[in-house]
Amino acid sequence: MPAASRRVLTVVVGAALGLAALGQAPLPAIAEDPVPFGWANDAGVQADGHVETDQDRQQILGSITANGGPKPSAGSGSAGPAPQCVWKSLDELGEGSSEGASDPFDPDGVESVLYARVCDGAVVGWQWFQVQDQGDLLAAATDDVRRRLPAPRPVLSPDPAQGLVVKVATWFAVPAGQWVPVTGTAEALGLAVAVTATPVALTFDPGDGARPVTCAGPGQTFDPAAPTPASDPACSYVYRDASTAALNGRSWPASLSVRWQVTWLATGGQSGALQALTTTTAVDAVVHEYQAVEGSGS
Repeated sequence: MPAASRRVLTVVVGAALGLAALGQAPLPAIAEDPVPFGWANDAGVQADGHVETDQDRQQILGSITANGGPKPSAGSGSAGPAPQCVWKSLDELGEGSSEGASDPFDPDGVESVLYARVCDGAVVGWQWFQVQDQGDLLAAATDDVRRRLPAPRPVLSPDPAQGLVVKVATWFAVPAGQWVPVTGTAEALGLAVAVTATPVALTFDPGDGARPVTCAGPGQTFDPAAPTPASDPACSYVYRDASTAALNGRSWPASLSVRWQVTWLATGGQSGALQALTTTTAVDAVVHEYQAVEGSGS
């Protein structure tokens, strides 16, 4: 919905809390407006009044404040620390009851929920907010995860700086610190979505035309002090040709990728799976071929 046509609903609460609209002109009434409103809890806090609709504002305004209640700091000249303020729904306020506070709908079907502005534990105002679409939050949280995912940092053995070797297994891995779940979040007024990406597979594309090799886990790094393994690890590849046969005559255009399994969890317990994500780092694989030299007796 275009911002210019956005409907923002403002609560005008009556004398039970001594609320005033702080210099605001009366809001224009529309059909079925005002809507009666009342709320109370066991602690004796109550509010009676009505709800009117403001079709003109494009921003959500906290324009109604309880007389005598804590207010935000006006600047450096204000005494004492600024109050700690949060928005809470009626449900979050705890035990209580309300009449006429059913969630309204805008003409386009978008639901709004009534929230209280709570500063230092005291209710200082009320406001209707449009319910944030969970799909929008899910998309935002997924984007947050994408930004956080690290590019794979290849760890190859033999050391690629010295060159890989034909017919000798190349071990590939990523640092253990990169093999951890990554979470992104998005939230709005009590509704939150967390998207978590968990690394599940490592893939090495050798770049020489052979099929990529995929293995589970972060791979194994070569330890020259360890006993020689009986077989090469799953995260390894054996080049058959030197990289002088590559198109550039120098190196094979290899790459190392991590596949991430992605899940989401929303406030209220809703959860699900999303399409997997992949991060990739290019590798210039210089592969040498050494000829054995046999000596003859003199």
